[in-house]
Amino acid sequence: MLFSQAEFPDPDHPTHRLVAAQKRRMRDTMVGLVKQAGIDEPEMVADTLATLFDGAWATLPYRGGDRAAEILSNAAACALKDAPGRG
Repeated sequence: MLFSQAEFPDPDHPTHRLVAAQKRRMRDTMVGLVKQAGIDEPEMVADTLATLFDGAWATLPYRGGDRAAEILSNAAACALKDAPGRG
């Protein structure tokens, strides 16, 4: 989806809107999960995780799926460990 949005940068294009809507749903889901985990600042943590997901997708062509997943898992664990309210 990251690549689709880059290919169609016009915010009024149907593909761009579809991708933006999916990213909002994904973020909203992450906010809910972070809240359930009792972490402070759930929006910031969810945005951090969403950015990590985008980074993992962006590295697939040269890192491959297994390595991108490994890096994403490590980065997400660090972000959650250091999240506000988790200390």
